[in-house]
Amino acid sequence: MLLVLQVVTATLVSIAMALALAHALELPGKLRLTEQTYRAVQTIYYPGFFLGGLAEPLGLISLLRTRLPHAQEQRCVLAHARVIRRAGGDAWRLLAADPPGQ
Repeated sequence: MLLVLQVVTATLVSIAMALALAHALELPGKLRLTEQTYRAVQTIYYPGFFLGGLAEPLGLISLLRTRLPHAQEQRCVLAHARVIRRAGGDAWRLLAADPPGQ
């Protein structure tokens, strides 16, 4: 059972890293597009990146299950992860709603 959980953890973390890498590597191509084309093309990425983005929290939970043997330690780390994730989401919404320089 532990081996299966380790494989699932590695897969989830790999998906999360692959999405971050894909996002960075597509930047040169996006810079060549006009604003109208960029906005039209950008909508095709949302479903894939949303579904792939679910791998991040699931990978974190899976990693905690494999690395921390005691439930109390897991709850403590998960609570901190929720606070950090929430703060990151709030910062993103704040910047996306009113981007600097506009």
